Amino acid sequence: MVDVREPERALSRDGGDSLIPTVLVDCRLCTESDIPWMLDLGFRRYGEKFDYVSTEAWFRNIVLKSPMVFLPIRSIDAFCITIIAVLPWLPSDWEANVLMLCADNDAMWQAIGLLRASAAWAKKRKCTEWRISSETVYDLAPIARRLGAEELTHRYRLRL
Repeated sequence: MVDVREPERALSRDGGDSLIPTVLVDCRLCTESDIPWMLDLGFRRYGEKFDYVSTEAWFRNIVLKSPMVFLPIRSIDAFCITIIAVLPWLPSDWEANVLMLCADNDAMWQAIGLLRASAAWAKKRKCTEWRISSETVYDLAPIARRLGAEELTHRYRLRL
């Protein structure tokens, strides 16, 4: 169920906690029966580098078997996998990280709803931070801003 009319509070930065979902997307937990669809969508969105076998094994043997750590959710045309992590030197500061976000063509609005559900789950699990980043060519900045997330600028990489 989706209400595409968002209250002004959801669009403003000063309207309270913007990580609380204001638009409901009909989403549910992913199950093993979703694996073929998720792999197909992942391959179409990530391209030739997408590793079908490893992704299936990870999802089937790690994600689905660790419900206290992972939140795998899906809508009709998109899915999102979030993990809760804790740093050993900051054991009281749990953070949630979106590991994978895939949406079919013309279904990015569903991804926004899934991300809001992910952030609400993290808040309910008492996480102190919720993070999303993109390792693909897709720019998530407009979505992150719409969710009220702040940009982290200090990030570096070394290609090997």
